[in-house]
Amino acid sequence: LNYVQYIPTGSMLFLRKIQRQFPHHGILLADFDELPGAMPGVNAPLVQRTEGDSTVELPTYLTADYGKYDIFFPTNFTNLRILHQQVISTPLSSSPSPSSDSPSDVEVEEPATLAPAPGSQVWKTSTFMSSYADLAHTRTRSGYNPLVSDFSNTSIFAVAPRPIRRD
Repeated sequence: LNYVQYIPTGSMLFLRKIQRQFPHHGILLADFDELPGAMPGVNAPLVQRTEGDSTVELPTYLTADYGKYDIFFPTNFTNLRILHQQVISTPLSSSPSPSSDSPSDVEVEEPATLAPAPGSQVWKTSTFMSSYADLAHTRTRSGYNPLVSDFSNTSIFAVAPRPIRRD
């Protein structure tokens, strides 16, 4: 392999914890799906800090002084949606214990067999806001609407709560 790929293990741990604690959960998550100026690689981070009125970016996290730079990772929402399906389709009895911090202790199905969960959806933020926000109340006097015009590099992941089966 000639490329670098960053694996979102934190996302997997988060989704597994949500599934354990709230098995019939609904979710609404928003985050950056792309970070201009990020390091090379798939899901690569942006490393930066603010100095006065300017932003200083580093080409790698390996040279950042500990605690002086912010490291931002983008969220791949398409993969997050599929990962969510994997997590909710794993029986709770075979899930790792709550004390487990390792994402490697669950067998993952081949990606070709996975599909997004019914009731889950990914939107660009502007599309979501255009559909669900009251845009008449979020427009500025000049007609500019930050809910649909700003943050073009963000997305939203929503999952409808699953019904509780009572047998």
